[in-house]
Amino acid sequence: MSNTPIFKNESDKQEYIDLYKANLESYRSLLVMVKDSLIGPGYKLDQLAGQTIEVIDSITRTLMYDTSTEFKESHPEYRTSDDEIFIPHRSFKETVTEALKEAIQSKDSEDSEV
Repeated sequence: MSNTPIFKNESDKQEYIDLYKANLESYRSLLVMVKDSLIGPGYKLDQLAGQTIEVIDSITRTLMYDTSTEFKESHPEYRTSDDEIFIPHRSFKETVTEALKEAIQSKDSEDSEV
């Protein structure tokens, strides 16, 4: 099931696509900013392991949420009714713990094959 609306006309469809592209670019920029801060600008996302990207994504989403919350606390005029809804997401600790467990299991299975 998709959240994409059934558009009434091409103008609405194009407006949606333009907004999506702007949000994608914004998210990508923030994701790269987190990656560069933690790992360094010398690494590209396609060079990183899936678990590492998941951790970077989790940090990015947490920072986006925290930044938005802090900004809206000091600028109440930006608050909406949706701001009262809290949807928990996987914590950084949970993501790192799972990634480490997978890495250990992978290493253990490699060692047992030798």
